[in-house]
Amino acid sequence: MAAGVKPPQQQTVVRIDTQASSYKWLVATVILVAEGTQTFAGNSINLAIPRLMADFGTDLTTTQWVATGFQITRTLVVPTVG
Repeated sequence: MAAGVKPPQQQTVVRIDTQASSYKWLVATVILVAEGTQTFAGNSINLAIPRLMADFGTDLTTTQWVATGFQITRTLVVPTVG
């Protein structure tokens, strides 16, 4: 590259200075919020198991596959979206 020529900057939707000291707090906040929603979603499925058992007329072992399938799906989707 010739001297004095700057490489083109990447275009982003939100301009965030990754060198700023507050950047680490932004990243930590995003991770904590995401983890909180994941925890809430997992717990809401567990709370729904008795209702699912009653509505579908199944036993506990069969109904727990709903929660297991939900956890497996989240595990597979998170790395692709992240």
